Amino acid sequence: MPNTDMTANPWLFQRLTQTLDLRVLAQMSRRDDRSLLQEGFSINLNVATILSEEFLAFDADLNPTMYEAVLELRIEDIFSDPSGFAFARDFLNERGYHICVDGLTLDTFPYADPKRMGVTYGKLSWASEIAGMIGTERGEELKAMIMMRKRGRTILARCDSEAAIRAGRQLGITLFQGRYVDSLMRERY
Repeated sequence: MPNTDMTANPWLFQRLTQTLDLRVLAQMSRRDDRSLLQEGFSINLNVATILSEEFLAFDADLNPTMYEAVLELRIEDIFSDPSGFAFARDFLNERGYHICVDGLTLDTFPYADPKRMGVTYGKLSWASEIAGMIGTERGEELKAMIMMRKRGRTILARCDSEAAIRAGRQLGITLFQGRYVDSLMRERY
């Protein structure tokens, strides 16, 4: 569907990502050498996918306590089905998975405290506005929130520049994700 923005309709996007989830799980389980399941990994999934038979089959092949297996759930998905999320969260925590609340913005970050939600991480999306907050009252409030959530619980995502990393560090963030981080890793290895 050329020239179609799949994210413009949230329900269409949700349906497409659920289909993609099932295909990713099937592909990860089918690998002949199973190397992908013998080291840490992180994948984005929907709550409905975690509650599916396909996920149970995928989970049966894993021992997530042997390595860090992080399942990322979008904040909109969590809030659209709170009881489904609570059930999935309890199951995942019992099995040893780590859960990351993905898609947080400056507006939603205050409402997604990992400890209160029973998850390991919260992933805040980088916005240039964050750099402008450093040294301001709003920036200090954000820093205090990050520090209250313990070091290493907040991930700053979509870091496409050194400025994003610098601003994140000034706020007390120690985990980063994005194209800039990927480029540094490629240079290193």
